[in-house]
Amino acid sequence: MSLLALLAGIDRNTVTPFLLSPREGPLTEEARKLGIQVVISGIEHWVTFGNAAKKNYPRRLTSVAVGLKGRVRAIARIIEQLGIDLVYTNTVTVIEGAIAARITQRPHVWHLREHVAGNKDLKALCPAPLISRIVGRLSTSVIVNSQALAKAYTCKSIDEKVTVVHNGINLESLQPIDDARDSLRRELNLGPATKIVATIGSLTPRKGHRAFIDAASMLSNHLNGDIAFLVVGSGDNKYLGELVLKVKQGGLENAFRFVGWRNDIDRILSAVDLLLVTAEQEAFGRTVIEAMAARVPVVATMSGGPEEIIVDGLTGFLVPVNDSQAMARRAEDILSDAALTKRLVDAAYLRVKEVFSIDAYIKKIEAIILNMTSHKAVRH
Repeated sequence: MSLLALLAGIDRNTVTPFLLSPREGPLTEEARKLGIQVVISGIEHWVTFGNAAKKNYPRRLTSVAVGLKGRVRAIARIIEQLGIDLVYTNTVTVIEGAIAARITQRPHVWHLREHVAGNKDLKALCPAPLISRIVGRLSTSVIVNSQALAKAYTCKSIDEKVTVVHNGINLESLQPIDDARDSLRRELNLGPATKIVATIGSLTPRKGHRAFIDAASMLSNHLNGDIAFLVVGSGDNKYLGELVLKVKQGGLENAFRFVGWRNDIDRILSAVDLLLVTAEQEAFGRTVIEAMAARVPVVATMSGGPEEIIVDGLTGFLVPVNDSQAMARRAEDILSDAALTKRLVDAAYLRVKEVFSIDAYIKKIEAIILNMTSHKAVRH
């Protein structure tokens, strides 16, 4: 989403973007709609996730090592053929573009958006400190989306090159949608007065869904009236089954709705009463700023990025990681106090507008790109 926002908003009078992807899919479709030329070329993840991360180390190493030279050469040819001035890598999980930039003597910007150290979702081929050194050595500039992430990657070769650019969003895309509250409640078979507490994110243990269920149990016991809990996101089916079982064991099956992956987050945020972010580790927290822009109150864990977004007690609440009791207590404060809710969401909206706008995000990255290409004779 953040990459597409950059591609959509970057000044085409000064920058001509191309997108290299390993395969066709929703990302390439959206890029073409923006009038961007797409190139398909092989990539293997040196930091794996999903099913690939479940392979043993030798198999993961073989997947990356076999054909690496050919994949890099293919990208290098594309760089030369298209007259590319700068290579921009959008994730820590792939390395081919960085190597291709080095051998073609192009400046390379590495945009890091994920933790490696301590990240339960990712499996790297080498230790996190070595990844930091490699990223630093293969980059002219390094962008991270939070101070927390900058700290996680800190090392001598990277510190002097790093710039923090917080993610941004288009406020106009998250304005209230008429009838969203009623239509979502009808879809979920809930009463019109039911309060909905949501969590939005991939179904992975790192997102802390068990803590969300524990907090939901406490809220159900403390609050009078209708309340429902909405889990938005897809992921591992085994993990989903474990969460559903935990809900049933807590006697909460009538209050919970697991709706999977959705492409109507704007509608969902227009309809819910509260967003809980229960992550154990969060590089930034895009759903936090989306909720704030949609005037939805937020309670989030102090898991990294959220501390740079939320001003505790002013624009939302922050609680310790895995402290379901504190999460439930703050959620209850919001759901039972309309005046507090209004104060929080008004302040949160202003903070997003001032600090996390899409224009600021694009201009900062654009400035880095232009600075890196202002002297074409200066290479690695």
